[in-house]
Amino acid sequence: MRHTIAIVTPAFTPAEAFGGPVTSIANLTKLLCKKGFNVKVYTTDILDPHRPRSNSMLPRTEYIDGVTVKRYRPVFCIFGYWVTPTIFKDLLTDQFDIINAHSVRSFQFDIAALVSRIRNIKLVANPHGSLYSYGVISARTRRLLFNVHNAILKLAFRQASRIIASSSEENAQFTRFGVGPDKIFALPNFLDETQFSVLPPRGEFRKRFGIGSDEKMILFLGRLDRVKGLDILVKAYSKLFEARCNTWLVIAGPDNGFLGTIQKLLKELNCASRVIMPGPLYGAPKYQALVDSDFVVLPSRYESFGISVIEANLCGKPVLASNVGGLRDLVIEGKTGFLFKVGDVDELAGRLEELLDRSEDLEQIGKSARKFALSRYSAYANGDSLVSIYSHAKDIS
Repeated sequence: MRHTIAIVTPAFTPAEAFGGPVTSIANLTKLLCKKGFNVKVYTTDILDPHRPRSNSMLPRTEYIDGVTVKRYRPVFCIFGYWVTPTIFKDLLTDQFDIINAHSVRSFQFDIAALVSRIRNIKLVANPHGSLYSYGVISARTRRLLFNVHNAILKLAFRQASRIIASSSEENAQFTRFGVGPDKIFALPNFLDETQFSVLPPRGEFRKRFGIGSDEKMILFLGRLDRVKGLDILVKAYSKLFEARCNTWLVIAGPDNGFLGTIQKLLKELNCASRVIMPGPLYGAPKYQALVDSDFVVLPSRYESFGISVIEANLCGKPVLASNVGGLRDLVIEGKTGFLFKVGDVDELAGRLEELLDRSEDLEQIGKSARKFALSRYSAYANGDSLVSIYSHAKDIS
């Protein structure tokens, strides 16, 4: 019998401006369908979290590759908590066997947990790095709401049949919520490897932005957010700017409120002339940027997983990342990439200098990184685990 799974999430494709979770959920949904599950998606109609009131023009109901997608308009928002009351009615009345709730710091997750309890339907929870919420909440009101929500989450986790940990970092966080190891199952975020089987030819991105074929290109790919450590990267790049006149820094991604800070810093450090900020890149333009880069840098202050590492690896590129959180699972020093101490500008600058002189080594490491990503973070590698987790969740008494 084919189980029907309700995927409940605050954002779904094509809302890539939300970052890695949307990519992960889209690939999860695709693989569930391929493995014989019926899938229904319940989400908001928001395309960009920083422009929630813009008219997205997304249909309220549509069918994407055999999946029913229902979208709901938020009536208001509190710190990214998009309240969509009408989702409640559909979750109460629609037919499905399992509720799979994503991104725990969301109204949609809370409603899914409530419906699971009311209807006695099994709940599978995927936090996607939202559990710890970066550990930094400065405003008193926001801290209070955060603490209150922790109590709600403990009840939801108690209700859940399965809780998915995408990394060892996330696994450790569950213990603070009293979640026993019997409920936690390891399933990393993964990508559809077929999307990386035929990559664009080298040179298209460079040509578009005037970067020579013999020049170096360092790429950052992700949200423009303080937690991503972009100020650390810019400061490190400024230290080699004068001596490395053939090196470009590309900072690509949607603005998460940090663009102005980066632009100001670039001006103060007088290194903006060889920094390119093309905005968010999705689909083919993103792959073109990855293929044309020499290596990718992810200098995050915190990262539960880091899907951009896997994207880079599947494009044959090594990643230089901060030694923090889930990045320690993804980057094997000297084999698939390199690590530096989080927040250490001088060490990052030194490693940038080192890698810029290791073109041949980087090519070999990039090949190793691709093999590593295919073996652990592809849909093919995670298919059996996925079926086991969702099939067993339905059978738990």
